[in-house]
Amino acid sequence: MELPLRLVNRLVIEPSPYVRPVVHALSLLEPFVVVRVSNDDSSIYLVNEWRVSQEGDFTGPHLKSTDRQTGELAVKEYYAAARVDQLAELHHKDVANALAKLVESSGVRRVALCAQHDIAMGFRRMLPATLAAKVVAEIPWDAAATTSQMLVSAREAVEAAKHKEMEALAAA
Repeated sequence: MELPLRLVNRLVIEPSPYVRPVVHALSLLEPFVVVRVSNDDSSIYLVNEWRVSQEGDFTGPHLKSTDRQTGELAVKEYYAAARVDQLAELHHKDVANALAKLVESSGVRRVALCAQHDIAMGFRRMLPATLAAKVVAEIPWDAAATTSQMLVSAREAVEAAKHKEMEALAAA
């Protein structure tokens, strides 16, 4: 069984030598949500202790700037440029609503955003206050990264945020 993180506990030779490290790993892991956000194409991943357990893809309402059949520029090109911000805002609202439903139904306590910083800030404004408080990490968007690489980065960021929360709780 491949674990999604490196174990910090040492191996103890006992009649069942692998039980303690697995129990330690399970105590460290908790479900979280990763939201990969762009202006017109986004994904939401519910990650349980081991892997992605639920995934949702959202494509925004964008206007095409060319006619596919003729290759000529469409009349709507000018209007599409003027509406890009409005369309991105509508898309972010749709993703935020879907995220709110998923967080409510799954009961996760932490959310990580994967986006360019300006897009992440725009998306955060669309979130209700209770959901915005659950966003604990932001990882940069990398178009070359696979979903697995993005999830590893998100897990590390969520674990770092969890560690900071524990330090703040201990200091209080």
